[in-house]
Amino acid sequence: MSVNFDNIPDELRARPQWVLWRWEQRADRTTGESKWTKPPYQPDGISAESDNPNTWVSFEKAKAAHERGSFSGLGYMLTVDTEATDRHPAMVDDGITGVDLDHVVDPETGAIQPWAQLIVDRLCSYTEISPSGAGLRIFVYAQLPPKDRKLGHFECYESSRYLTVTGNHLPGTPPTIEHRQNEMTAVHTEMFAERNKNQSKQGPSPKAAPVDLEDDALLEVAFAAKNGYAMRRLYHGDTGQHGSHSEADLALCSHLGFYTAGDHGRMDRMFRASDLYRPKWDEKRGSATYGELTIAKALEGITEFYTGHSNGQHPTGNGSQADEKNGQGGTSKRQSQATLLVGLAADVELWHTPEFEPFATVEVNNNKENWPVRSQVLRRWLAHGFYGQTGAAPNA
Repeated sequence: MSVNFDNIPDELRARPQWVLWRWEQRADRTTGESKWTKPPYQPDGISAESDNPNTWVSFEKAKAAHERGSFSGLGYMLTVDTEATDRHPAMVDDGITGVDLDHVVDPETGAIQPWAQLIVDRLCSYTEISPSGAGLRIFVYAQLPPKDRKLGHFECYESSRYLTVTGNHLPGTPPTIEHRQNEMTAVHTEMFAERNKNQSKQGPSPKAAPVDLEDDALLEVAFAAKNGYAMRRLYHGDTGQHGSHSEADLALCSHLGFYTAGDHGRMDRMFRASDLYRPKWDEKRGSATYGELTIAKALEGITEFYTGHSNGQHPTGNGSQADEKNGQGGTSKRQSQATLLVGLAADVELWHTPEFEPFATVEVNNNKENWPVRSQVLRRWLAHGFYGQTGAAPNA
Protein backbone atom coordinates (compact mmCIF):
# COMPACT_ATOMS: atom_id res chain seq x y z
CA MET A 1 0.00 0.00 0.00
CA SER A 2 1.39 3.39 -1.00
CA VAL A 3 1.67 6.33 1.40
CA ASN A 4 -0.71 9.26 0.87
CA PHE A 5 1.37 12.07 2.36
CA ASP A 6 -1.29 14.74 1.82
CA ASN A 7 -3.71 13.08 4.25
CA ILE A 8 -1.30 12.77 7.16
CA PRO A 9 -2.48 15.17 9.91
CA ASP A 10 -0.46 18.32 10.55
CA GLU A 11 -0.36 17.39 14.24
CA LEU A 12 1.92 14.47 13.34
CA ARG A 13 3.87 16.22 10.60
CA ALA A 14 4.95 19.00 12.95
CA ARG A 15 6.82 16.74 15.40
CA PRO A 16 10.32 15.28 14.72
CA GLN A 17 9.29 11.78 15.77
CA TRP A 18 9.46 9.96 12.47
CA VAL A 19 11.13 6.72 11.45
CA LEU A 20 10.97 4.47 8.41
CA TRP A 21 10.26 0.78 8.15
CA ARG A 22 10.50 -2.04 5.66
CA TRP A 23 8.95 -5.48 5.41
CA GLU A 24 11.41 -8.14 6.56
CA GLN A 25 11.09 -11.86 7.19
CA ARG A 26 12.56 -12.99 10.48
CA ALA A 27 12.42 -16.14 12.56
CA ASP A 28 10.04 -16.08 15.52
CA ARG A 29 12.13 -16.31 18.71
CA THR A 30 9.64 -18.73 20.28
CA THR A 31 8.57 -21.01 17.44
CA GLY A 32 11.45 -20.52 15.02
CA GLU A 33 8.94 -20.04 12.22
CA SER A 34 9.53 -17.29 9.66
CA LYS A 35 7.20 -14.28 9.88
CA TRP A 36 6.92 -10.80 8.39
CA THR A 37 7.98 -7.91 10.61
CA LYS A 38 8.28 -4.11 10.29
CA PRO A 39 11.45 -3.03 12.17
CA PRO A 40 12.05 0.76 12.37
CA TYR A 41 14.98 2.45 10.65
CA GLN A 42 16.66 5.80 10.28
CA PRO A 43 17.04 7.27 6.79
CA ASP A 44 20.63 5.98 6.61
CA GLY A 45 19.47 2.40 7.15
CA ILE A 46 20.61 2.16 10.79
CA SER A 47 18.04 0.80 13.22
CA ALA A 48 15.87 3.35 15.04
CA GLU A 49 15.15 3.00 18.76
CA SER A 50 11.82 3.61 20.46
CA ASP A 51 13.48 5.23 23.51
CA ASN A 52 16.10 7.33 21.72
CA PRO A 53 14.95 10.55 19.99
CA ASN A 54 18.40 10.87 18.41
CA THR A 55 17.34 8.09 16.03
CA TRP A 56 14.19 9.87 14.85
CA VAL A 57 13.88 12.54 12.17
CA SER A 58 11.50 15.19 10.89
CA PHE A 59 8.58 14.34 8.65
CA GLU A 60 10.31 15.98 5.70
CA LYS A 61 13.45 13.86 6.09
CA ALA A 62 11.44 10.68 6.50
CA LYS A 63 9.37 11.47 3.44
CA ALA A 64 12.47 12.19 1.35
CA ALA A 65 14.08 8.91 2.43
CA HIS A 66 10.92 6.99 1.58
CA GLU A 67 10.70 8.56 -1.84
CA ARG A 68 14.22 7.32 -2.62
CA GLY A 69 12.71 3.84 -2.61
CA SER A 70 14.62 1.99 0.12
CA PHE A 71 11.77 1.62 2.61
CA SER A 72 8.23 0.25 2.73
CA GLY A 73 6.70 3.09 4.71
CA LEU A 74 6.85 5.68 7.51
CA GLY A 75 6.21 5.39 11.22
CA TYR A 76 5.53 7.79 14.08
CA MET A 77 7.04 7.34 17.56
CA LEU A 78 4.65 7.95 20.47
CA THR A 79 6.12 9.69 23.51
CA VAL A 80 5.47 10.61 27.14
CA ASP A 81 7.60 12.84 29.37
CA THR A 82 10.90 11.08 30.01
CA GLU A 83 13.98 12.57 31.61
CA ALA A 84 17.38 12.45 29.95
CA THR A 85 19.75 9.57 30.72
CA ASP A 86 23.43 9.02 30.07
CA ARG A 87 22.49 7.32 26.81
CA HIS A 88 19.45 9.24 25.59
CA PRO A 89 18.06 12.79 25.63
CA ALA A 90 14.79 13.70 27.31
CA MET A 91 11.46 13.13 25.58
CA VAL A 92 8.38 15.36 25.71
CA ASP A 93 4.83 14.05 25.98
CA ASP A 94 3.06 14.54 22.65
CA GLY A 95 -0.31 13.78 24.29
CA ILE A 96 -1.18 11.30 21.55
CA THR A 97 -2.48 7.77 21.94
CA GLY A 98 -2.57 5.34 19.05
CA VAL A 99 -5.20 2.60 18.83
CA ASP A 100 -4.42 -0.43 16.66
CA LEU A 101 -7.26 -2.65 15.41
CA ASP A 102 -5.80 -5.65 13.60
CA HIS A 103 -7.55 -7.90 11.07
CA VAL A 104 -10.83 -5.98 11.21
CA VAL A 105 -11.13 -4.86 7.56
CA ASP A 106 -12.00 -7.09 4.60
CA PRO A 107 -9.39 -6.03 1.99
CA GLU A 108 -11.72 -7.08 -0.82
CA THR A 109 -14.92 -5.31 0.26
CA GLY A 110 -13.67 -2.75 2.77
CA ALA A 111 -16.22 -4.00 5.31
CA ILE A 112 -15.25 -3.34 8.94
CA GLN A 113 -16.08 -5.75 11.74
CA PRO A 114 -18.92 -4.34 13.90
CA TRP A 115 -16.95 -4.21 17.18
CA ALA A 116 -14.18 -2.25 15.49
CA GLN A 117 -16.63 0.11 13.80
CA LEU A 118 -18.12 0.91 17.20
CA ILE A 119 -14.70 1.96 18.48
CA VAL A 120 -14.05 4.07 15.38
CA ASP A 121 -17.40 5.80 15.85
CA ARG A 122 -16.90 6.43 19.58
CA LEU A 123 -13.40 7.86 19.26
CA CYS A 124 -14.34 9.88 16.18
CA SER A 125 -10.80 11.02 15.36
CA TYR A 126 -8.33 10.65 12.50
CA THR A 127 -8.41 7.01 11.37
CA GLU A 128 -6.48 5.33 8.56
CA ILE A 129 -6.07 1.92 6.99
CA SER A 130 -2.93 0.00 7.94
CA PRO A 131 -0.25 -1.13 5.42
CA SER A 132 -1.76 -4.62 5.19
CA GLY A 133 -5.15 -3.19 4.21
CA ALA A 134 -6.75 -5.34 6.92
CA GLY A 135 -6.27 -3.14 9.97
CA LEU A 136 -7.14 0.32 11.27
CA ARG A 137 -5.11 2.91 13.14
CA ILE A 138 -6.79 5.63 15.23
CA PHE A 139 -4.92 8.63 16.64
CA VAL A 140 -6.46 10.62 19.52
CA TYR A 141 -5.33 13.19 22.05
CA ALA A 142 -5.70 11.19 25.27
CA GLN A 143 -3.69 9.47 27.95
CA LEU A 144 -3.95 5.86 29.01
CA PRO A 145 -4.21 4.22 32.44
CA PRO A 146 -0.93 2.69 33.69
CA LYS A 147 -1.78 -0.88 32.64
CA ASP A 148 -3.43 -2.98 29.91
CA ARG A 149 -2.30 -2.39 26.33
CA LYS A 150 -3.23 -5.46 24.27
CA LEU A 151 -6.19 -7.81 24.09
CA GLY A 152 -6.75 -9.92 21.01
CA HIS A 153 -6.86 -7.66 17.97
CA PHE A 154 -7.10 -4.50 20.09
CA GLU A 155 -3.98 -2.57 21.10
CA CYS A 156 -3.41 0.93 22.44
CA TYR A 157 -0.15 2.78 23.15
CA GLU A 158 1.08 6.18 24.22
CA SER A 159 4.85 5.60 24.49
CA SER A 160 7.81 3.37 23.65
CA ARG A 161 6.22 2.30 20.40
CA TYR A 162 6.05 3.42 16.81
CA LEU A 163 2.94 3.13 14.67
CA THR A 164 2.99 2.88 10.90
CA VAL A 165 1.38 5.84 9.14
CA THR A 166 -0.07 5.39 5.66
CA GLY A 167 -2.18 8.51 5.15
CA ASN A 168 -4.90 6.24 3.73
CA HIS A 169 -7.65 8.06 5.57
CA LEU A 170 -10.79 6.12 6.43
CA PRO A 171 -13.75 7.93 4.86
CA GLY A 172 -16.27 9.26 7.35
CA THR A 173 -13.73 9.97 10.10
CA PRO A 174 -12.26 13.40 10.93
CA PRO A 175 -9.14 14.44 8.99
CA THR A 176 -7.59 15.75 12.23
CA ILE A 177 -6.57 14.28 15.57
CA GLU A 178 -9.26 15.08 18.12
CA HIS A 179 -9.24 15.40 21.92
CA ARG A 180 -11.04 12.29 23.19
CA GLN A 181 -9.91 11.64 26.77
CA ASN A 182 -13.29 10.57 28.15
CA GLU A 183 -14.06 8.42 25.12
CA MET A 184 -10.63 6.74 25.19
CA THR A 185 -10.94 6.01 28.89
CA ALA A 186 -14.39 4.48 28.36
CA VAL A 187 -13.21 2.30 25.45
CA HIS A 188 -10.17 1.13 27.41
CA THR A 189 -12.28 0.32 30.49
CA GLU A 190 -14.78 -1.70 28.48
CA MET A 191 -12.17 -3.59 26.45
CA PHE A 192 -10.31 -4.79 29.55
CA ALA A 193 -13.32 -5.11 31.88
CA GLU A 194 -13.45 -8.91 31.77
CA ARG A 195 -9.72 -9.29 32.38
CA ASN A 196 -9.82 -6.96 35.39
CA LYS A 197 -12.98 -8.61 36.67
CA ASN A 198 -11.22 -11.97 36.67
CA GLN A 199 -8.26 -10.48 38.50
CA SER A 200 -10.55 -9.06 41.18
CA LYS A 201 -12.01 -12.56 41.75
CA GLN A 202 -8.62 -13.71 42.97
CA GLY A 203 -9.42 -11.94 46.24
CA PRO A 204 -8.65 -8.65 47.93
CA SER A 205 -5.14 -7.35 48.44
CA PRO A 206 -3.38 -8.64 51.55
CA LYS A 207 -3.90 -6.60 54.68
CA ALA A 208 -1.18 -5.53 57.07
CA ALA A 209 -0.93 -3.66 60.32
CA PRO A 210 -0.23 0.07 59.99
CA VAL A 211 3.39 1.15 60.22
CA ASP A 212 3.89 3.63 63.07
CA LEU A 213 7.09 5.30 61.86
CA GLU A 214 7.14 8.88 60.61
CA ASP A 215 7.67 9.25 56.86
CA ASP A 216 11.32 10.33 57.11
CA ALA A 217 12.17 7.48 59.47
CA LEU A 218 10.39 4.97 57.24
CA LEU A 219 12.39 6.18 54.26
CA GLU A 220 15.60 5.65 56.23
CA VAL A 221 14.57 2.05 56.85
CA ALA A 222 13.71 1.55 53.19
CA PHE A 223 16.93 3.11 51.89
CA ALA A 224 18.98 0.94 54.26
CA ALA A 225 17.47 -2.31 52.95
CA LYS A 226 19.48 -4.60 50.70
CA ASN A 227 17.98 -3.14 47.54
CA GLY A 228 17.27 0.25 49.07
CA TYR A 229 19.58 1.92 46.57
CA ALA A 230 17.02 1.34 43.82
CA MET A 231 14.27 3.03 45.84
CA ARG A 232 16.57 5.88 46.83
CA ARG A 233 17.36 6.58 43.17
CA LEU A 234 13.69 6.63 42.28
CA TYR A 235 12.76 8.82 45.24
CA HIS A 236 15.35 11.38 44.18
CA GLY A 237 14.03 11.49 40.63
CA ASP A 238 16.33 9.08 38.78
CA THR A 239 14.29 7.37 36.04
CA GLY A 240 17.29 5.97 34.19
CA GLN A 241 16.59 2.35 35.12
CA HIS A 242 13.10 2.49 33.62
CA GLY A 243 11.71 2.88 30.12
CA SER A 244 9.71 6.01 30.93
CA HIS A 245 8.85 8.40 33.76
CA SER A 246 5.51 6.62 34.15
CA GLU A 247 7.22 3.27 34.66
CA ALA A 248 9.46 4.87 37.28
CA ASP A 249 6.35 6.28 39.00
CA LEU A 250 4.89 2.78 39.18
CA ALA A 251 8.14 1.31 40.52
CA LEU A 252 8.39 3.89 43.31
CA CYS A 253 4.73 3.32 44.21
CA SER A 254 5.44 -0.40 44.50
CA HIS A 255 8.19 0.32 47.03
CA LEU A 256 5.97 2.77 48.91
CA GLY A 257 3.08 0.31 48.91
CA PHE A 258 5.25 -2.32 50.56
CA TYR A 259 6.63 -0.02 53.27
CA THR A 260 3.38 1.79 54.06
CA ALA A 261 1.41 -1.47 54.35
CA GLY A 262 -0.74 -0.43 51.39
CA ASP A 263 -1.89 2.86 52.91
CA HIS A 264 -3.21 4.76 49.85
CA GLY A 265 -3.16 8.17 51.51
CA ARG A 266 0.35 7.76 52.86
CA MET A 267 1.62 6.46 49.52
CA ASP A 268 0.19 9.55 47.85
CA ARG A 269 1.73 11.88 50.43
CA MET A 270 5.17 10.30 50.23
CA PHE A 271 5.14 10.21 46.44
CA ARG A 272 4.29 13.91 46.32
CA ALA A 273 7.34 14.58 48.52
CA SER A 274 9.60 12.72 46.08
CA ASP A 275 11.43 14.20 43.11
CA LEU A 276 9.35 12.07 40.74
CA TYR A 277 6.24 14.11 41.51
CA ARG A 278 4.95 16.23 38.61
CA PRO A 279 1.63 17.88 37.72
CA LYS A 280 0.64 14.79 35.70
CA TRP A 281 0.02 13.04 39.05
CA ASP A 282 -3.22 15.00 39.46
CA GLU A 283 -4.44 14.81 35.86
CA LYS A 284 -7.78 13.11 35.35
CA ARG A 285 -8.05 9.74 33.57
CA GLY A 286 -11.80 9.43 33.46
CA SER A 287 -13.16 9.37 37.01
CA ALA A 288 -9.73 8.86 38.65
CA THR A 289 -6.43 10.70 38.51
CA TYR A 290 -3.20 9.36 37.06
CA GLY A 291 -1.81 9.13 40.60
CA GLU A 292 -4.77 7.16 41.92
CA LEU A 293 -4.55 4.71 39.03
CA THR A 294 -0.79 4.30 39.49
CA ILE A 295 -1.19 3.55 43.20
CA ALA A 296 -3.94 1.02 42.47
CA LYS A 297 -1.80 -0.69 39.86
CA ALA A 298 1.16 -0.87 42.23
CA LEU A 299 -0.93 -2.45 44.99
CA GLU A 300 -2.21 -5.14 42.61
CA GLY A 301 1.27 -6.61 42.46
CA ILE A 302 2.01 -6.66 46.21
CA THR A 303 1.47 -9.95 48.04
CA GLU A 304 3.11 -9.07 51.37
CA PHE A 305 3.92 -5.94 53.31
CA TYR A 306 6.61 -4.59 55.59
CA THR A 307 5.82 -5.54 59.19
CA GLY A 308 8.79 -4.18 61.10
CA HIS A 309 7.29 -1.12 62.81
CA SER A 310 3.76 -1.83 63.94
CA ASN A 311 2.66 -1.79 67.58
CA GLY A 312 6.12 -0.71 68.69
CA GLN A 313 7.99 -3.66 67.17
CA HIS A 314 11.51 -3.44 65.81
CA PRO A 315 12.05 -3.52 62.06
CA THR A 316 11.73 -6.97 60.58
CA GLY A 317 9.82 -6.78 57.31
CA ASN A 318 8.75 -9.54 54.94
CA GLY A 319 9.05 -8.77 51.30
CA SER A 320 11.33 -7.63 48.57
CA GLN A 321 12.63 -4.70 50.58
CA ALA A 322 13.36 -6.15 54.00
CA ASP A 323 15.76 -8.67 55.54
CA GLU A 324 14.37 -11.98 56.69
CA LYS A 325 16.07 -11.50 60.05
CA ASN A 326 17.20 -8.23 61.52
CA GLY A 327 19.22 -9.30 64.53
CA GLN A 328 17.22 -6.94 66.78
CA GLY A 329 14.85 -9.39 68.31
CA GLY A 330 12.30 -9.61 65.49
CA THR A 331 11.81 -12.18 62.73
CA SER A 332 9.46 -11.84 59.80
CA LYS A 333 7.66 -14.37 57.72
CA ARG A 334 9.99 -16.09 55.29
CA GLN A 335 10.15 -14.28 51.98
CA SER A 336 8.90 -16.09 48.92
CA GLN A 337 11.45 -17.14 46.34
CA ALA A 338 9.78 -14.96 43.71
CA THR A 339 9.88 -11.89 45.97
CA LEU A 340 13.59 -12.36 46.68
CA LEU A 341 14.41 -12.77 43.00
CA VAL A 342 12.42 -9.65 42.13
CA GLY A 343 14.34 -7.76 44.80
CA LEU A 344 17.66 -8.94 43.38
CA ALA A 345 16.63 -7.70 39.95
CA ALA A 346 15.62 -4.23 41.19
CA ASP A 347 18.90 -2.64 40.05
CA VAL A 348 18.93 -4.39 36.69
CA GLU A 349 18.28 -2.13 33.71
CA LEU A 350 15.98 -3.80 31.19
CA TRP A 351 15.94 -2.74 27.55
CA HIS A 352 15.49 -4.18 24.09
CA THR A 353 17.11 -4.03 20.68
CA PRO A 354 15.27 -2.53 17.68
CA GLU A 355 14.25 -6.13 16.94
CA PHE A 356 12.69 -6.26 20.45
CA GLU A 357 15.20 -8.80 21.78
CA PRO A 358 15.22 -8.21 25.58
CA PHE A 359 18.51 -7.51 27.37
CA ALA A 360 19.54 -6.70 30.93
CA THR A 361 22.38 -4.40 32.00
CA VAL A 362 23.96 -5.69 35.22
CA GLU A 363 26.79 -4.15 37.24
CA VAL A 364 29.48 -6.74 37.98
CA ASN A 365 32.69 -5.74 39.77
CA ASN A 366 32.06 -2.06 38.94
CA ASN A 367 31.64 -2.90 35.25
CA LYS A 368 28.34 -2.93 33.38
CA GLU A 369 27.57 -6.14 31.49
CA ASN A 370 24.80 -6.58 28.88
CA TRP A 371 23.22 -10.04 28.96
CA PRO A 372 20.21 -11.46 27.08
CA VAL A 373 17.25 -11.79 29.47
CA ARG A 374 16.87 -15.48 28.61
CA SER A 375 20.58 -16.26 28.96
CA GLN A 376 22.11 -18.74 31.39
CA VAL A 377 24.61 -16.14 32.60
CA LEU A 378 21.79 -13.88 33.90
CA ARG A 379 20.11 -16.85 35.55
CA ARG A 380 23.37 -17.80 37.25
CA TRP A 381 23.84 -14.20 38.45
CA LEU A 382 20.38 -14.18 40.01
CA ALA A 383 20.92 -17.64 41.52
CA HIS A 384 24.23 -16.50 43.04
CA GLY A 385 22.55 -13.47 44.66
CA PHE A 386 19.70 -15.64 45.90
CA TYR A 387 22.18 -18.05 47.51
CA GLY A 388 23.97 -15.13 49.15
CA GLN A 389 20.75 -14.06 50.86
CA THR A 390 19.27 -17.44 51.76
CA GLY A 391 22.13 -19.93 51.81
CA ALA A 392 20.21 -22.10 49.35
CA ALA A 393 19.80 -22.33 45.60
CA PRO A 394 16.47 -21.23 44.08
CA ASN A 395 14.11 -23.92 42.92
CA ALA A 396 14.04 -24.54 39.19
